[in-house]
Amino acid sequence: NFAPGAGGAIYTLPDSTLTLIGCSFLSNRANGSGGAIQSLSAKVLENCSFIGNESGLGGAIASFNTSSVTITNCSFQGNNASGSGGALYNNFTSPTVVNSTFQGNRATLDGGAIQNDNFSSPTLTNSIVWNNQANGVTNSESSSVFNDENSASNYSHSLVENYSAAQLDASDESPDTNFDPTDPLFRNPVNPDFAPNSEGDLRLQLSLIHISEPTRPL
Repeated sequence: NFAPGAGGAIYTLPDSTLTLIGCSFLSNRANGSGGAIQSLSAKVLENCSFIGNESGLGGAIASFNTSSVTITNCSFQGNNASGSGGALYNNFTSPTVVNSTFQGNRATLDGGAIQNDNFSSPTLTNSIVWNNQANGVTNSESSSVFNDENSASNYSHSLVENYSAAQLDASDESPDTNFDPTDPLFRNPVNPDFAPNSEGDLRLQLSLIHISEPTRPL
């Protein structure tokens, strides 16, 4: 799907509510904002995937002036923003993100995975933000999450590349137990250089654990 303005697949107006369960958004595009979804209203997203979408702001989703946004068990991979917010762009919006993964997303400017502007304070719980790109690099804080001077992100039990556990624990969310950046070993991570891209696989690689046999009595 394509929109010359905003919301490549879906555009919601104020005073409406959007609920999506078990949906996939693949290779949608908007010239303005919200490659898949542009939202000015409350929304609930569960078990959805956003892959290879593209726009100016918010490669997958752009949310403006929205009081209630819940994102649960969702994946964002290979999305691209020619401006900011490779996967999510939040403006005066503070979503609750639970059990979700952001990988291989790219922003030409800031917020390779997530960009927060104008008093946006999202909360990420049990979530992974890994190997995203902003300003052409993957090793900056902005390549994962960027907060403007009036915004702040909160984290609990999350792994965010380029942020130490101590940095994540300093957020207001409790309990403050997060993880130092360690490669989660996805089967086929997307290279953000090639976003938008729909060829990734976020399942985890198999690991082999050797369990020794118990010692037999003589």
